[in-house]
Amino acid sequence: MNEDKAVFTRILTKHEVEAVILGLPALIRKLVGDCILTVEYGTHSNLHNDLLYKPMEVGIAWLHRFLAESIDQRIFLPAGSDMSIATPDGGLEILFCHEGDIHLSGKNAALIQRVTQSELLRTLIK
Repeated sequence: MNEDKAVFTRILTKHEVEAVILGLPALIRKLVGDCILTVEYGTHSNLHNDLLYKPMEVGIAWLHRFLAESIDQRIFLPAGSDMSIATPDGGLEILFCHEGDIHLSGKNAALIQRVTQSELLRTLIK
């Protein structure tokens, strides 16, 4: 089933967002396999505005390091700035929102459901 469906978490603490970020690479690899993801920094990221919303390709093998370095360098602030991560086919897009929640959307409703029912996220969904 392919449709554009959005799911939201409740407002999360910084530590809850960080826990999702740490678990996300393994979850994506399990559900999607080896792939190249599209990542974008957004609102309130600590970058020049000209560098926001520019798609970057990040291999799943490098995603954990990319996310960790983005936080360590304070480019991305969990629950304080936006970052989106999308699968190559548009089946899943995860937006870490500056307001403290996580938005899950995309063209593959079955994939979104598997993510929302995962151990990583199921207790956080509204």
